[in-house]
Amino acid sequence: MSKKEAIKSLQIKKGKHRKPFVLYVPLKFAPTSIPLMEKYLNNKKCKVLKEQFKERQSKNAYSLPALENAIDYAFDNKANIIAANMGKRLRNIKVMTLLITAAAKGIKFYHFDTTFKHATPMHPETLITISAQYRAALSETVTEKMKKMKKTGYTDKDGNMRYSFGLHSKEDLKKAGEGGAKAHKANYTQFAKKIKPEIEVIEKQGHTTLAAIATELNRKKIASRYGGGWHPSTVRNIKNKIGELT
Repeated sequence: MSKKEAIKSLQIKKGKHRKPFVLYVPLKFAPTSIPLMEKYLNNKKCKVLKEQFKERQSKNAYSLPALENAIDYAFDNKANIIAANMGKRLRNIKVMTLLITAAAKGIKFYHFDTTFKHATPMHPETLITISAQYRAALSETVTEKMKKMKKTGYTDKDGNMRYSFGLHSKEDLKKAGEGGAKAHKANYTQFAKKIKPEIEVIEKQGHTTLAAIATELNRKKIASRYGGGWHPSTVRNIKNKIGELT
């Protein structure tokens, strides 16, 4: 099999993909890459979710709130993620850790090539290989530090345990997925408690359908969990969560 045939075999098959897609891009590439990805997915007859995630420009290379939100959103909606123009960002330790953790949750990550206009999956093994290659290029001092972090982990600014290069085995992937799911559930519970009074007021005013509640929340400029607008599906999800709390 030639290299071209190998790449083609990995591409998304037309009409064969059951999960919808979440779009993620670095902010400065959004105006050009988003339409290209949408056209590509539409041609493949794939569903594209309305919520899009664009990274804000930041001097901190490890500040990736949009990617973290995209992963949470994909997990909530049983979707996969497609991203364009990642380039050297795939060497970013934080990016690799997030994507490997996402894979442990059952979320596939596809890299979209804006030049050749096709998307190919980035498997956990591929990300780990990139990670290993990047680590080999670091200085000896930093490499030793990475080895220590791999074995013991480290606590980030939010008090969460992270393993930058520790996701090499199925056991580690499972551990990362379970930890991420637990934190995700706790955060969603807190948001449900916070939004519950607002929804109760809206329903008392006679707005009882999912669409009507979404309209009122948007009119009041109350952001959804991911900072975007409300849709009937997001209202349904949060009402189901609120129901679990009672």
